[in-house]
Amino acid sequence: MKIKYVSLINFKESLGKKKIILFGTTYMAKEAVSRFSSEIKDKIAGAVDNDQNRWGEKFCAENICVDIYGPEYLKTQNFDEIALLIVSKSYGEIRYQLDHMEELDDLHCYIYPWLLKYADEKELYKKRILDPYLLRIERKEDPVYQKIVGKTAKGEAPLLIPGLNVIISNYCNLACKECSALMPYFSKKEYIVSNEIIEDLERLFDCIDACATADVIGGEPLLHPELDKIIEFLIEQKKLNQIRIVSNGTVLIKEEWLKIFSHPKVKMVISDYGYIVKMAALVKQLEVNKINFDIMSNMRWIKTGRPEYMGKSEEDLEGEYYVCDNGLNCKTIMSGKFFGCGRSARLWALRKYNSENDYRDLGDNEELNREAVWDILNLKRMDACNYCNIAREEEYVQPGKQIDNKEMQSKYTIIEREEYEKLLRGTV
Repeated sequence: MKIKYVSLINFKESLGKKKIILFGTTYMAKEAVSRFSSEIKDKIAGAVDNDQNRWGEKFCAENICVDIYGPEYLKTQNFDEIALLIVSKSYGEIRYQLDHMEELDDLHCYIYPWLLKYADEKELYKKRILDPYLLRIERKEDPVYQKIVGKTAKGEAPLLIPGLNVIISNYCNLACKECSALMPYFSKKEYIVSNEIIEDLERLFDCIDACATADVIGGEPLLHPELDKIIEFLIEQKKLNQIRIVSNGTVLIKEEWLKIFSHPKVKMVISDYGYIVKMAALVKQLEVNKINFDIMSNMRWIKTGRPEYMGKSEEDLEGEYYVCDNGLNCKTIMSGKFFGCGRSARLWALRKYNSENDYRDLGDNEELNREAVWDILNLKRMDACNYCNIAREEEYVQPGKQIDNKEMQSKYTIIEREEYEKLLRGTV
């Protein structure tokens, strides 16, 4: 299969006289058709989908209606007359699937999200900064948020960070095989002292207008001996709408921290790996002390790959960065640097790579810091993507599976409320 790298503007010219077969028949397919010119819509000759229940049905959107087939249908086509357009969020899985199908080597393939180059800086700001910021706001009564809404309504472009990772350590009590934060690769476990973290955050907040969410992450953040000082500082930041402490659910909060964690600006986000007994104890602690929390159940982990160079093309790097949720919502601060994503910060800490494209140093000059933040928010690609496959979504793995294969999980999860209530009562 031959991947074609063009923008939506040049899509028709690149197709030439070829017709289009869509791969995908749900939301993204309909969105794509809605954005096509009538000339491109007329080229759509059919659709394929992995969902067998849809085979034989019709895909209809706008003024087109075509038959839906299974992927094997592609092998029957004349590749001089047909091109494939993947219109699915799972484009990485689909691309991997098709690359391993025989007889498709000469099929020209386009990936819809990669066609969506930004028309100008105004569109880039709206799609990559403003819209994600607005989407992540939890406390809409926040006066800073109200001020930002007013400014953008007037056409201004305030400096906003939709989502910020605050890395505070690489110390974790678990050793997950497919940890995207690369914890098993750190031979030396250490905490970053709170004074250094706060100093970095001060420099960052001094130069931005607002931040929707700050995710405090490790390792396991509840193991950091000075976590309370970091959270207290973040609570005081008027430019920050919400603080999320991301935990694996196996560690209790220190008694002296409970009052701080009960602040309305703070939320615990627990990854549900199935350790029901430990999670029940933590959830009871959160409920008793009226601490906001979310439990991330039924997760799917993407296999991100080992932190090794993968030799991707420039086009691949640009396309993957565009569709990567981490690149969009996980700007990261660590060790005096502002990174384009959390993976890049971990890679830098492991000395696996060093790309000045992917981060900026934060110093004492507010004006230069503001410029540095804009640079990272406006990145078109990242070299760290050459050491990561998360944007491709090619393979999913069991969340929280340990390196030693030791099974600590029960057959229940926290969403089994009846069992959970029994645990709280101590009857299990």
